[in-house]
This record gives sequence, C-alpha cells and structure tokens, in this order.
Amino acid sequence: MIAEVQGGNGAQYFDEATGQMVDLPLGAIIRAATTIVANNSEIGVTALTEAAVKRAETLAGTGSIVPQLNAAKAQIEAAFGVADILKAPTLVGSQQELAALGSSAAEQYALRLATLAKVAQQQLGTAETAPALKLAQAIANDLADGNINGSGNTGALPYDVATFASQYQAQALKLIQDFIASASQNGFDAVKLQALLSFVQSNPLTIKTYIPPAQILHQNARFTANFDHCHRNLPDKLGRYGDSCTASSVRGQLESLGNNGTIINSVKLPAVYPLGHFCTVSFSSGRLTITSDIPYEDGSGNFLGGTAKLSGDNEDTIIALSADNNAKVIYIGMRDSLGGISNLSAGGEIWIDDAGNLTYASAYYGRNGVSCGYDAREKLTL
Repeated sequence: MIAEVQGGNGAQYFDEATGQMVDLPLGAIIRAATTIVANNSEIGVTALTEAAVKRAETLAGTGSIVPQLNAAKAQIEAAFGVADILKAPTLVGSQQELAALGSSAAEQYALRLATLAKVAQQQLGTAETAPALKLAQAIANDLADGNINGSGNTGALPYDVATFASQYQAQALKLIQDFIASASQNGFDAVKLQALLSFVQSNPLTIKTYIPPAQILHQNARFTANFDHCHRNLPDKLGRYGDSCTASSVRGQLESLGNNGTIINSVKLPAVYPLGHFCTVSFSSGRLTITSDIPYEDGSGNFLGGTAKLSGDNEDTIIALSADNNAKVIYIGMRDSLGGISNLSAGGEIWIDDAGNLTYASAYYGRNGVSCGYDAREKLTL
C-alpha cells in the first residue's frame, strides 16, 4: 500500500522552522509505503517515509518496489535513529504543540522532523519560506543511493553534509532551549521542556552521513622537470634528481583536463573539523597549484580562515623528482612559509605512478593537513 500526500488544492503543512502553516505546492508529493496495514492503523507520511520510497525505487530498478520496502525502510531508520518511520509521529500544527513534545517514540519522531527543518533553515537562511519541504525533497533524493552524501540533488542543499551530524543534535538542543527561554512569554511548560532538554542531552539525536572514499576524479598527469640549473642528488629509491628552485622547471600537463583544470577529492580532516573538505591540484600555464581549504592554527590555539595555496612562484620551495634530467616526474612537493607566523608553513605534494596517473595529493596549512588518494610515500625516502 502506498499512502500519498499531494500538493495543491489548498493542501497545507506546518513548517516547524518558520512556525507557520505553509501551502504544499502543486506537484509536491510525499509518500509512505508498506506491505501490511492493520485495521484502523495510523501511518506516518513524512520526509523519512518519502526517502524510504525513493530508496526502494532505486533498489527495485524496473521491478516492483514491494520486495525492497523493508530493506529501504531499515536503511532510513538507521540513518536517522528512528525505530519505525511508518509509525505516525505526534501531530504538530503549532508552536505550542511543538513545545509540548516529550520523550515518547512518537514525540521524538516529531522532534527529529522539526530539527531537520531547523537545519534546513540554518543552511538556507531565514528568507527561505519552506525549509521543511526543501529538506524533505533533498533528503529523499540524497538517500536514493542509501547514503547521506549530497548526491541526487542540484542547486544548494538544505544541509551541509560535512556538518549535518553535529547540526542535527545542535539544532534540537537550540530548539528546546529557545522554547525554555520564551516559556513564560508564550505559556509553554518550562518544567516539561527542561525534562525534554535533559532527555535529548542524554539521548542525542544521531544521523549517519557518508563521505565517499577519496578518489582521483581526473587522471593522467604528464610532467617532466628540467634540472639543468638547479638540482641535487637524492639518496632515494626511485629518483636521483631533485629540483629545489621554482616551479618554472616543472613542465607538462594534466592531460584529461588540458592545460587548465582542477582535481577535487573528498578527504578526512582532523577531529576538530568536520569531514568533507577538499584538496585540489591544478596545473595552469606552467604553474602547479596544490590547495587545501582548511583553516590554520596561528600558534596560540586560534584557528584562522585561509587557504593553503602554492602557485609555484619564486618564493616557494619546489622539489620535483624524476629518474633522470628531463624524464617524467614521479613526485612534486612545494612549501612556503606563512608570513608573520613563526615556524609555520604551507605545503603540498602529489605522486604520479608509472602509468602517468595522479595517485595521491596532500596539502597542509599551518599544523593541519588533508590528503587524497593512495599515499605512495613509503615508496620513496628523501
């Protein structure tokens, strides 16, 4: 059985983020699907049940979704920490009803849906008039592949995959704390809200996002280095020439990108930062660039915004390794001091395998670093 809520014809829903009743637009559909329905039973039709239907459709391909419903349902429940997404959540149609939620399964389900709307509002801004619907549509498209990873959507996501898990809990706590702060003004039950706050603090809302393994999206890097004016012998296993001058000696291209382009990969950051940042390697007009978008530490525990970007200018230190002069480069590393910051530098490196494929890229800024791809550093001792 498929239960379907269709937009248009005066259909409305309560958007927990805006606190207003909002028109469900024509063409908008939210569904729930189940194989067994008891007499007089209530079925929840929510953003999560729509996600489960989308997932079942993907699993089924051109076949029936019925055999896939249980597996799809289980995946969505695991992602959001909901025991049964088909059991109707507590109906919320006003701020007063939202502020009256407690710790039962139905109430916690409703709280999770409200929290998702709040996450969307934070991401899209207060000018967005329908954050809950935008979230429902985006999360259903995203979870079609079974993972919360930002896939299946175009345009701005109503959540940041990198911070979604932390914001899920943070927005739940903020929602409750805001109600507590305005309890006397709005007639909310402050004692019940305080109990709810303690419950959520002890039983945090969880969400499972997925950051795909790093992979090189574009390959085939063909670089050579000319060491006529600057080189030194290196006691390494693979290369005997190293250039410690500037990037002007590094010649070649990223063939799949032409002479201009970038390679971007998902990577893992230190625990203080969320997952999902990027490091980028580009080659343009004879200049190599390795970039990281992570902040850097100023030496006093403060993290400052910035980008580790080495463009191969004269002030940079460049090392390129190859088996011989004018032979193909297997390694390029760059380093530059951070102006005004003692003993800190920015740097990056790439590895190229025998077939000319770019297999590894890393970048660091200050004391923080990111990496992408297969780390081949054990192959070479500098």
